[in-house]
Amino acid sequence: MPSRSVRPAFPRHLVTAVLVSHDGERWLRRSLAALEAQTRPAQRAVAVDTGSHDASVRILAAGLGASRIVPAERTTGFGAAIALGLEAYNGAPMPPNGPRAGDGDPVEWVWILHDDCAPEPHCLEALLARAEQSPDAAVLGAKARGWDQPRLLLEVGLTTDGAGHRHTGLDRREVDQGQHDGVRDVLAVGSAGMLVRRDVWDALGGFDPRLPLFRDDLDFGWRANLAGYRVEVVTDAVVHHAQAAAAGHRRLAATRDFPRRVDRRNAMFTVLANASPLALALGLPRLALATVLRVLLFLLTRRPLLAIDELAAYVRLVRSTGALFTARRARAPLVVVPRRSLRPMMARPGARLRAISEHIGDWLTAGRSNRGLYVAPVAQALETGPSSSDDDDDLPTSGIDWRAVLLAPGLLLFAGLTVVSLIAERHLLGVHGVLSGGRLLPPPAGASDLWHTYLAGFHPVGVGSTADAPPYLPVLALVSMLFLGKVWFAVDVLLLGCVPLAGLAAYVAMRGQLRSRAVRAYAALTYALLPVGVEAIVGGRLGVGVAFVLLPLVIRAVARCFMAATQRGGWRYAWWAGLLLAVAVAFAPDLLPGAALAVLAVAVLSAVRRPAHAVRLVLAGLIVLLVPVVLLVPWTGRVWSQPGLLVLGTGRVAPGLDLPHPRPSDLLLAWPGGTGVPAWWLTVGLLVAALSVLIRRDRVLTGLCAWALVAAGLVTGSVISHTTATADGVRALGWPGASAGLVGAGLVMAAALAADGALPRLASASFGLRQPVAAAVALLALTAPLLAVTSWLSAGPPDDTALARHGSTILPDFLVGSLAGSDGLRALVLRPTGLTVSY
Repeated sequence: MPSRSVRPAFPRHLVTAVLVSHDGERWLRRSLAALEAQTRPAQRAVAVDTGSHDASVRILAAGLGASRIVPAERTTGFGAAIALGLEAYNGAPMPPNGPRAGDGDPVEWVWILHDDCAPEPHCLEALLARAEQSPDAAVLGAKARGWDQPRLLLEVGLTTDGAGHRHTGLDRREVDQGQHDGVRDVLAVGSAGMLVRRDVWDALGGFDPRLPLFRDDLDFGWRANLAGYRVEVVTDAVVHHAQAAAAGHRRLAATRDFPRRVDRRNAMFTVLANASPLALALGLPRLALATVLRVLLFLLTRRPLLAIDELAAYVRLVRSTGALFTARRARAPLVVVPRRSLRPMMARPGARLRAISEHIGDWLTAGRSNRGLYVAPVAQALETGPSSSDDDDDLPTSGIDWRAVLLAPGLLLFAGLTVVSLIAERHLLGVHGVLSGGRLLPPPAGASDLWHTYLAGFHPVGVGSTADAPPYLPVLALVSMLFLGKVWFAVDVLLLGCVPLAGLAAYVAMRGQLRSRAVRAYAALTYALLPVGVEAIVGGRLGVGVAFVLLPLVIRAVARCFMAATQRGGWRYAWWAGLLLAVAVAFAPDLLPGAALAVLAVAVLSAVRRPAHAVRLVLAGLIVLLVPVVLLVPWTGRVWSQPGLLVLGTGRVAPGLDLPHPRPSDLLLAWPGGTGVPAWWLTVGLLVAALSVLIRRDRVLTGLCAWALVAAGLVTGSVISHTTATADGVRALGWPGASAGLVGAGLVMAAALAADGALPRLASASFGLRQPVAAAVALLALTAPLLAVTSWLSAGPPDDTALARHGSTILPDFLVGSLAGSDGLRALVLRPTGLTVSY
């Protein structure tokens, strides 16, 4: 695209447009057409292609000419690519349509363009008009709007807060109605369509090479402000941007790391590199605290991969402290403006809280409401301001619809189950005393006691013991820290709240797997009311209760692991699934055999379906199983030599509590046995509904995987329920609670898969026998949660062996041991397997 020979407007301004391309075939034709259509064209244009593997070079050659393409390595960063484009014109003669004598002092500009941005025809003209009016303006930015949604606002200037979070000052999904129009000073502007005076670009050294991708524009604007140059946003200039890198529409080669980690590391790096010395001294510990809080927030909102990326980004920041101090030394001679003078340009403190509340609202409503809430892509999680999306065609109003949040099915489900649990457990509620009885021992006074027991190599009980502490103690200690170190409070929440927590976990775990929210709600309700959860509460089985809550999340993580095993970065899903499984197994050791059978069965089924990736799928399954084996050392070493340790689970051995024992036919109905468990026939309707998935031809693989869970739980549960182990001089049969939970999860999963999308299929088919049969199966399926609620609420008072609240004083194990005397008082020490030993 040769430069036009007609004298342009604002002739004293010489503009060199630098377009950077990287696998941009999808957007380049529109970008080049927009560059050609400028009412005030750039006198010179050059494209830098960073090793594209698609047709980008051919498209650039057709639009600009082969002589204006500068090739670069595929790993070249964005700032380095711009520098290569400018070098192509170093020493070149003035173009025919450039500044002439009499035009005034010539001013050279660099106009930065992405291959996925398309400036509107008057964009460059509006930027130069502002440059003509304000000669001291050195960096000018355009208003950014959506690529496929031309009214969606993306950026009207950029800023940040002390933790490096990117802020645009816009509501999410905000429509451009001129409400932000006008010229104003800002901390930074986006690099798409950025116009920079050439002498300023050279004086600042361009974009920092330590930031090859992401946050380079924010850092450049910040440095320009500190150097005394004006940075302005000009809203009359408009550029449409696809934000392909942030939205994950293309793979990046300038970094081998995950884009999210690079973005967060660069964000924190930018803040510390430009902060004052005092802010730098406080920055690393402050960012460490912010990282911990964000990790917890991501975990609470079921975004484990974002939590891992957040933690890894901080680790990379700490490892790059040498580069950080080098960057600060390079910036120091250029700082002429007090840093405190830029505080009005920084994000307001309330902007961060508003962004967090918006994302929590999105999580509760699954990203959908009557007002069309938008879920940001991974690269911009918990950042303010929207991003364009090719999947959204309509532009709803912005903000949070709190009515949709409060009426979210997941929140209503959790609230309903909480009310049912409070009514059914009314005899266990109170502020005096602690829960104990059944399999539950009185908890220690505080989280520090748990840490001391876990870390101690010698336990002063009786004559002393060097037995390994149970592996769930550190997890319970961490949870207790959320409740101000009150272990009894954490036990109350985990045990008495395991039913509503399991329902919420199941609802969240099925997000994205089932299209119908009604089916998701039914599946979550049915899972939460399985006999295993009720018996865990009545029998004081804390370990089984926690595993019951975690099981849906473990299944979801394993499923994502196998789906992503063939993709780049897919291995981290396997590590995360293994970590979740390790926590569940630490509380319920008898879950490990069933989980191993289920994971291996699903790996084989997936390999049969995708034989080309069989090796990677099997390796992913092995990683999932090896992680808990390694993390739970030395407990796993003891299990290797004494396999019977898996049988009795955690807690006090009480043989009478596990009666009656289940038969294999009972386990098929997810009935584990025990004193307080509901009747076995309550889940017959669920079993019938689960069988119906086998006739869904479009759900063959997922249906077989669901039944693989049932089979794994049935096999291991049958073995456990017929295995006798000895502990504390008492012989007892194993209780297959975790295995029954695995069976129940498989049945619920199969029934949900059979119901999801069945109604439209039946409605489109001619009327026949299948419609009344389907209606009968649906009615049978609905009986499972209804009968479970009725049975639980109408249950009589528990016997003396079940869980109850006692007002006894809580004493540490070593103190109880020291008080043992002729009265036969015994100290009970929880083993990793839950076995008890008397002294």
